[in-house]
Amino acid sequence: MTMVEDDLREALRSKAAAFGTDPEAMGGIERRIRRNRNRRAATAAGAAVAVAAAAVTVGVTGQDGGGQGDGPAARRLLLTAADAAASAPAGTGRYWHTSGLSEELIQVGSPGRGTYQVRERARTDLWMPRDGAAPAWIRTSGLGAAPATKADEAVWRAQGSPTTYRTTENGDVRIPAAPGKPFTDRIKPGGYGEEFGQELTPEDVRTLPADPARLKTALLRLIKRASADEGDEQLFDWGGSLLLRYPASPQVRAATYRMLAGLPGIRKLGTVTDRAGRTGTAVGLSAGADAQGSRFTERLVLDPTTGRALAWESVMTGKGGKAAGTARAGQVETAQLALDSGWTDEGPPGH
Repeated sequence: MTMVEDDLREALRSKAAAFGTDPEAMGGIERRIRRNRNRRAATAAGAAVAVAAAAVTVGVTGQDGGGQGDGPAARRLLLTAADAAASAPAGTGRYWHTSGLSEELIQVGSPGRGTYQVRERARTDLWMPRDGAAPAWIRTSGLGAAPATKADEAVWRAQGSPTTYRTTENGDVRIPAAPGKPFTDRIKPGGYGEEFGQELTPEDVRTLPADPARLKTALLRLIKRASADEGDEQLFDWGGSLLLRYPASPQVRAATYRMLAGLPGIRKLGTVTDRAGRTGTAVGLSAGADAQGSRFTERLVLDPTTGRALAWESVMTGKGGKAAGTARAGQVETAQLALDSGWTDEGPPGH
């Protein structure tokens, strides 16, 4: 274990003691989402042929948004979004403030009594400084967890309607059903990798080039700094995060859309409804498998009129043999939703 990991675990233990919460749960949905995304990306990179075959045999379209879709249509959509982004005002302020929701489907249950799924949700508010040397702030409000479907609820009731869920994957983690108390963290300039799994800072974003080819090269360099995986899945992942979370200039946002349009596996997945209930048009890439053997497509949901990125979502396209009995192809496994973003002079309350 590295010194950084030790420091992170100690910070989580301190928060857990203060709020009476499991340290891993207190670490937040986003860390688990990122870990699962990285694991699936590594699987996809190591088994590209198998992923392609699975996409053909189990792909879905329309509202499920997980099929192979239309490559040229995806490129047209992304290039239109790029034109809209390039004409947006740059904005002024000390902080880039984003409000968002994170969701994750988690397999839980009791040994020998069956597994089911709960959906955990959290709201995050993030203040990234224009000055890259200053710390950022993140305020997290856990919104609790509940059985994902009526079928999940039936299994939950059969197991005594527990108020704390025990995970059956990623170790023995306890997920509380009730909402948690909000807490605010400071993110040091070197702490973005710990918080989001990506070594991408506001200073990095400020220096990104506005040319799609040069932007791709710059992102691959940053990706290589943080991970051994350098494929299109990582570019799609980092590009999506850049659009949803980071204070990129209008020109860099436009270049990001154009870079994504050039990825060979990109597909238009049709009209979807994101986990916030908003209608959008999705583009996506086939991804790898999780620990249960289920396969996924990762999709970026765009507002078709403005080109604004609304959400990043991971959709199950093929159910694995170890998945919960209530799991189904087409379900949104994880989601990161952008509710609002913009420049402001106001930092987090009390800071």
